[in-house]
Amino acid sequence: MISPHSKAQVPVFSIVVSEKGGAERREEYDNAEINVGRVQGNELMLPKGNVSKRHARLLYRDGRFIVTDLNSTNGTYVNRRRISQATIVREGDRIYIGDFVLRIEVAERSRSNEARDGTSSGPVPRDSTVDSTSSKPEPTAAPSEDSAASYPKVPGPPRVPSTRGSMPLSSEPAVKGPRGTEQLKEVSVSERSVPGVAEAPLDPAAVAHSDAMAALADLVEHEIDTGSLDRGEPPDSKLDDRLTDVLEKAYAALQKEGKVAASVDRDALLDDVRAELTDLGALAEPLEDSSVTEIAVPHYASVLAYRGGVRIPISPGFSSEAALHRALARLCHSSGKPLGDDETIVRRTLPDGASLSAVVGDAALTGAMLSVRKVDRVSSTFEELVRNGAVSRAMARFIQQCLSARANLLVVGPKDSSTSSTLSALIAACDGPLIVFEGTDDVVGDRPLATRLSVGARPGDAEKMFQVASEMPGARIAVDGLVGPMAAATLDAIGAGADGVIAVARLPSLARGVGRIVADIAATTGGAPAAIREGVVASFDLALEVARLRDGRYRVTRVSELAGDGSLKDIFVFRVERTAAGGSVEGVFQPTGVVPKIIDEMASRGINVESSMFSRPPSR
Repeated sequence: MISPHSKAQVPVFSIVVSEKGGAERREEYDNAEINVGRVQGNELMLPKGNVSKRHARLLYRDGRFIVTDLNSTNGTYVNRRRISQATIVREGDRIYIGDFVLRIEVAERSRSNEARDGTSSGPVPRDSTVDSTSSKPEPTAAPSEDSAASYPKVPGPPRVPSTRGSMPLSSEPAVKGPRGTEQLKEVSVSERSVPGVAEAPLDPAAVAHSDAMAALADLVEHEIDTGSLDRGEPPDSKLDDRLTDVLEKAYAALQKEGKVAASVDRDALLDDVRAELTDLGALAEPLEDSSVTEIAVPHYASVLAYRGGVRIPISPGFSSEAALHRALARLCHSSGKPLGDDETIVRRTLPDGASLSAVVGDAALTGAMLSVRKVDRVSSTFEELVRNGAVSRAMARFIQQCLSARANLLVVGPKDSSTSSTLSALIAACDGPLIVFEGTDDVVGDRPLATRLSVGARPGDAEKMFQVASEMPGARIAVDGLVGPMAAATLDAIGAGADGVIAVARLPSLARGVGRIVADIAATTGGAPAAIREGVVASFDLALEVARLRDGRYRVTRVSELAGDGSLKDIFVFRVERTAAGGSVEGVFQPTGVVPKIIDEMASRGINVESSMFSRPPSR
C-alpha cells in the first residue's frame, strides 16, 4: 500500500462525479487517502451494482494524485485505459468506475499555497504508473487524448484470476473435507494452475493477496467451529464477535511470521476472508451485478463471470474447497431447500429466479463445480434485429407475415441472449393473448395480455398445462425449452389443432435440434423415432437457426422448411464472406430460390407474399 503524506501537505481538492444518465455532483476533500466503493465506509460512495464494495483508492503523495484499483470486478479506467497498477492522474483526467466518471479539481487556495511552498500537483504525463514500492512515480508513455466523458464501451483485457489452488501435484492421498469432499494438497502459488483457464502472467499483488487469504482462512477455521456456517446458516452475534477477534489475532500472527506480503491490503484481506465464512465470498459481487448474466466456477480458485458473452475472471476466487461449499450451502439455504449431506447433483432456483447447478462430493473427482444462470430480461423487435444485422429486411418481412398467418415456428439456437432476443422479437410481432412456457429468460417483459407458465417443478403435468393453454381462444403459445415432456406436449397440442406456436430448442444447429427433439419425444412416449420425425416435420411450418459468430455478434443464419425425411430446405441463408482486420465477420443474407410451401396457405388467408423476395440479390 502506498503511504500517504500527512494531512497538512494535502491540498483542498474536489472530486467531480458524473453519473451515466444522471446529474453531476461535487465532493470536497483534504484527505491524503480516499477510498471509493459501493457501500458505506468509503469516503466516496458510488451506489451502483457495477461498482465493487471496495473498488478503488485515490492517494495524494509527493504532490501527485495516484489512483489504484482494489481488485474490483469491473476494473478501474483512466482516460478509457484499464489500469493494473498505481496510476498518476491530474486535473482533467477522467477516472471511470462503473457508470461513474470522476475528475479531480484542486481548489484555488491550494494552488496559492503550492506556489508559495514551491510544490505543484501538475502537469504530469497522463496514465503514468507508479511502482508501489518506489518513493517516486515513474511515468510511462501517454495514451492518446479522448474528450468523451462516458463509460468506456470497449473494456481492456480482464484481470488474471487468482490461482490459489489446483490439482494436487503429488500422489499423496487427499484429506477428506466437509460432506465427503476432498481438500486438495496445498502447493506454492508459483506452482499452481487453475484447470480450464488459459495460462497468463500472474499479477504479483493478486498472488500475494491470494496466498495471504488462503493462509488466514486456514488459521481461522482451526480456531472456530464452522459447523453452522458450513450449513449455510448466518452467524449469530456471539459467533460474529468471536470471528472478528480471531481474524485480528490470526492476521497479527501471520504478519509476525512474515507470511503476509507488504503489498497486501489488510482491510481487504480481512473482508475477503470474512465474506467467505459468513457470506458468498467471490460470488457475492457478480451475483449482485445486473450486467453479469452467468457465473461459472470450474474450480474453487477460478470464478468466471460472463457479461455480454465476454468471460471476465473474478479475483480473488475462493481460498479452498470448503469455502466454495459454504457459498453453495448458503445459496441452497436461500432457495428454501438446504443442501443435503449426501447430495451430489445440485439444482436450485434462487429467490431472484436464477438457476443454480453444481456437482459436489464423490461425483466431483477433481473438486466441486458450480454455475449460476440469471434470469435474462430480454426485449427486442424485428426492427432492432434488422438494425443490428441479425436478419435482412426481406427475412424480417417474410417471418412477420408467417406470424400473421399463425404459422408454427421452430427456433433453434444457443443458450444465450441471441436466441432470447430472436424469441422476444417474434413475440413482439404477435397480437392477442400470449402464453409463454418460460425457460430461464424473461422474453415478455411488461407486455399486456401475457401469461407466464413453468413446468420445471411439475414436468409430469406438461401435457395437461399445454392443453389448457391451447384451449384459450386466440392465444399464441411460446415454448422456451423444447425438451423432454414439454417437446411431447407441444407436438401433441399441434397435432390436435393448436396453431401460432413458437417453440425454441436451445441447441447448436437445426439439424441437431430436430434429432434431439425426436430423441426426447421417443424417450418420453416410447414411440417409434421414424413416426415421431414425421410428426415433427408436419408440425412446424418454418424453422429458424440462430448462431453467434466468432466476433460475438449473432445472426439468423438460416430460415428453412423441414422436408419429409427431416432434411432442411433452406429459404434464406447467411453466408460468411470474410473476417475483417478487426475480427468482424462479414457476410450477406441471400435467398436460395426456394419458394416455401406456406405461401399458398398465407394467400388463402389474404396475406400476399412477394414471390420476388425469394430470388432477390443478396443483402448485407
